[in-house]
Amino acid sequence: MPVIQSNYDAIKLLANGHIQTILPFFFRTHPENHDDHKYIIEPTPDNDEIETFLYRADNDDKLVIISHGLEGDAQDCYLTSFATFLKDHHISTLTWNMRTCGGRLNKTTKFYHALQYEDLDLIIDKYTKEFKEIYLVGISLGGALTLNYLTRDDGNRHSKVKKACLISTPLQLNKTSKKLETLSNRFFYQRVFTKTMKKKVLLKHKKTPLPIDLKKVKRAKWVSEFDDLVIAPLYGYESGHHYRELASPLSHIEKLKIPTYILNSKDDPFLTKESYPEELAKNSEIIFLETPKTGGHVGFIKRSFEEHYWYELRVLDFITLSPKEFQQKNNKI
Repeated sequence: MPVIQSNYDAIKLLANGHIQTILPFFFRTHPENHDDHKYIIEPTPDNDEIETFLYRADNDDKLVIISHGLEGDAQDCYLTSFATFLKDHHISTLTWNMRTCGGRLNKTTKFYHALQYEDLDLIIDKYTKEFKEIYLVGISLGGALTLNYLTRDDGNRHSKVKKACLISTPLQLNKTSKKLETLSNRFFYQRVFTKTMKKKVLLKHKKTPLPIDLKKVKRAKWVSEFDDLVIAPLYGYESGHHYRELASPLSHIEKLKIPTYILNSKDDPFLTKESYPEELAKNSEIIFLETPKTGGHVGFIKRSFEEHYWYELRVLDFITLSPKEFQQKNNKI
């Protein structure tokens, strides 16, 4: 019965999904020691490269690998905050850039999407040789990618991968795509995403011609159009809808074999009811679902006197406590 009664206490004036989502985008800053990492470029089997950032702690017991969200990158404030927080608690952390993310064009025609988890698999395989235990944290689209990594191919993954945490993660991508196109989401979110996506597609096309309709890409206004115009032709999907249907992790979530914590706020402007699988969690021994009333999309704004973000503490608890201890500590029902 791992449905967690949430104790997130939002600032009353900020208890709104859009406020919780937008304010950190503009005002969140890097922690002072955010550059205390090792920059490593990982070669891939298809002659490409992956940028990684290793925040090494003082032991080789645990490594947390964090995957960023749509149009994010490994050096976004919420990732550097997470990484330095965990390092301060003696847990090594690695953040990485999905292909085309981070301001550096990759060498091949590949972009990134929720089913392209081969790069995450590559990183995990490398670091299982250095660390005793691996933990995965996926944020937004990175959460969907993480969940797909864990559940596809019958869920047979490396035995050193012990737990996973998913934050603000869409579980049904076609539903989320429609939600992003509602009136309340059009002005800010679509504009931000499509601006950066369009820029990188056009730059990449100049470097390596892509099998895409460039005129339509230039006119694109929706994220869903990039799935149709870029992801589908590059990866052989029938359409963007086809890609999103196949990449939605919800229909595969029952294949999970490790304890997994899902933190999705009820007022997340990107998520629909499919991303709050309460019945599934109630009937599972390893899926832990927490759905605070507010928090927005990767928001959960902290008060000025609070040293750490609430969700960072939640993830630390889930990683360091046994599933039973985590449930007992947080459920007061």
